[in-house]
Amino acid sequence: AANLTSAMSRLQLAASSSTEVPASPPDAPHVYFLKLLIDRLPLATEYVYACEGFFWLLERLVDKTYVQLNIEASESGGSVRSEGLRALLSDFLLRIVRLIKSLGVVETHALASEDRLLAGLMSVAAAALRFEPGMKHTIAEDLGIIDELFDTCLFAPLTTTDGQIVESFASLVSTPVSRCKCKTRASRRAAFKLLAELARDNLPNYEAVVRQLIPRQVPHS
Repeated sequence: AANLTSAMSRLQLAASSSTEVPASPPDAPHVYFLKLLIDRLPLATEYVYACEGFFWLLERLVDKTYVQLNIEASESGGSVRSEGLRALLSDFLLRIVRLIKSLGVVETHALASEDRLLAGLMSVAAAALRFEPGMKHTIAEDLGIIDELFDTCLFAPLTTTDGQIVESFASLVSTPVSRCKCKTRASRRAAFKLLAELARDNLPNYEAVVRQLIPRQVPHS
């Protein structure tokens, strides 16, 4: 971790070197690179095959930034800069959730390659929500993320090839199609991790998750 911080500091210094005196102190290295990755999020959606490392680093930068913000808040009550950074992260979380909802089905079956973009977005969202509990209600109520995770990502109904929902297997004349976004172990784990974080210390979300889970329980014979 120390080597990573040192390397990030050197890269930041090289990228921002100038003969002019800055008007305000520069961002800490982790904040500098966090903002850089936030700006580069569209590239991750274009180069999905190579985005796993992008989201790995983004999740850790989000975590470190929130830890530092909480330390600063407890020691000095925060600052204008830290409040601006919190606002940036909150807006970024909303952006991530909207992107999760906009993605189509990529995974073809349980043993296929996982949808790295979807799994990465859900992991980063869960990381941010650990430090922004106030956002849990917003993204559940206003953006419908709990319904999205259950009805589209994890338990979407089977359909026929022409898009009709399968009501009974008896009348099927072709193999049904699963419209779940999350079919692989990696993406389903990320989806359940996000659900668990949404429900943690939030009674309305917890009740919403339980209401969705109960009808999906398979009775033991």
